[in-house]
Order: sequence, then structure tokens, then C-alpha cells
Amino acid sequence: MTRYPPMRALLAFEAAARLSSFTLAAAELSVTPGAISQQVKKLEEWLGAELFVRETRQLTITDVGEHYYQQILLPLNQIAQASENVVNRQKRSVCISMPPSVAAKWFSPRMPLFMREFPLIELRLNATTALVDVDHGNVDVGICYYDGQSPLLENTFLAPDECRVYCHPGYQQTHNLLQPEALSRATLLHTSLHPHWADWLALNTALSKSQIKAILAISFDQSLLAIEAAKRQQGVVLTSRLLVEEELQQGTLIELFDLPYSTGQAFYLVNSCRKTLSADVIAVREWLLSQHQ
Repeated sequence: MTRYPPMRALLAFEAAARLSSFTLAAAELSVTPGAISQQVKKLEEWLGAELFVRETRQLTITDVGEHYYQQILLPLNQIAQASENVVNRQKRSVCISMPPSVAAKWFSPRMPLFMREFPLIELRLNATTALVDVDHGNVDVGICYYDGQSPLLENTFLAPDECRVYCHPGYQQTHNLLQPEALSRATLLHTSLHPHWADWLALNTALSKSQIKAILAISFDQSLLAIEAAKRQQGVVLTSRLLVEEELQQGTLIELFDLPYSTGQAFYLVNSCRKTLSADVIAVREWLLSQHQ
């Protein structure tokens, strides 16, 4: 027996154990589920121990498999970190992840400042609403919109998420939107990020559920599209102040009523709890924090 186990088999096992699925492991490693199963079988034969119990539509790790997984996890992470450190020394780059609406409405206006602050760093921007995997992916630091409860991430609070009502000044005047009940004659711009119009109206008006349901509405899967529609006097949007900073400064949107709605979520700056951050990543992280102060 050679001293080291077959490395491809070891990586297949690590992914399958972490994801509890041959199918998900196959997708992550860009191979077929059958290839993952074969590699794990190869490792089991090399070890002389069963690592998984394979049942129909269910994969259960054995006690031996779980113990082995916990033992190999730290060394594999150390190998990954050591390799990443070498790559980072050769090429200075930082990958930042954030929701598309935050990238377009908050980060984009600040990008010239970023480029002046870090002229030697290659920026890679990953726009996604998913909770990023900063342990195994290419993302170094991210801005995430969630409840801040993931034990896998180091969270730094950036900003609370309070939904407020915004529209173009001309739209307010045209529809005489002086009281919250007046929204019954407006068009409500719904977003998938902040789908809280019904709750906001129930909390801040005397409108019945049927009256609220009867209000004209347009739904958007991207907040930036709803904000653009509000700027063009097509309705009233309920969204975070973080996403309309530029419009408020330019006067293309104004806030109505000063009645915030707390979503229970917030914007957090996240990075890995396990990986050592490079000097460049630390500097970028501190810069991102400074933009919210």
C-alpha cells in the first residue's frame, strides 16, 4: 500500500461527505455521480472500510466515514490555503460577491473610488443573491442580505434593512400622495427582495385586505428595475435606502411618509471563518466597511 490515498478519490469523498450527496458532489467537481461513486469505492477499498451506507435516494455516512472526514478536513483546508497563498502572491486579485441590486445601485457609483484606492488590485465582482461559499469558492469577501445567522461565516454588520416608500416628486404631485391611504390610487412596484407591500399597508393604513389587494401593482425580480420604474414615474417602490442613495441625492426620488418597515434582515460583510485573509483582502474589507460609516 502506498503512503498516500488516491487523491482524486479523497477529494470525491470530501465533497460527498460535506454535501451528503453524490449528485451534488458531482456537480461541484464537474463529473458524473457515477464517477464520484467509483472514486469513493476506490477509497473504501484502499482503506478497507465502508465510508457510506448507500440506500435508494439516501446516502448516509458511517461512523468510520464521519471520523475520517473530520480528520482529513483540516489538512485539506491547509493544502487549499497554502495553494491559494502562492497564487495570491503571483497575482493580486480580490473577488467580491454581492446581490445584483447592491452591485448596481450601491457599489457601481463607488467603483471609481475603489479603483483609485486600489490601482494594483484586479477586482472580480460576483453578483448573486445566493449566500456565498467563501470556504470552497473563489469569493474572498461578500456583502450578503440575510439574518446573519450562518455559523460558517464571519459576519460584520453593515446596515439595517428598513423598507421605506419612494417615488418621483412629479408622481407624488400627480397622485396627491400626502397620506398613506392615498396609495390606493397609485401603482405599487413590488420586488422579490422586499415583497412587503401588503404588510406595510396593513401596518400603516386603515385599508382592508380586499382594498389592498385591489391596488394596481407591477412585480419585478430585480430591485434596480423597480427603482428605475419609480424614477420614470410609473409607480411607488418599497425598498431599502441603501439602494436609492444616488436617486435621493439627485432628487429623482423622494421618500414618502417617513414610515420605515423592519424586515428582520440586514446587510452583512462576510468572509470565511477558516481561511487566513491576505493583506489585499483585509484592505478591501476595511474599505467596504468605511463606505457604510
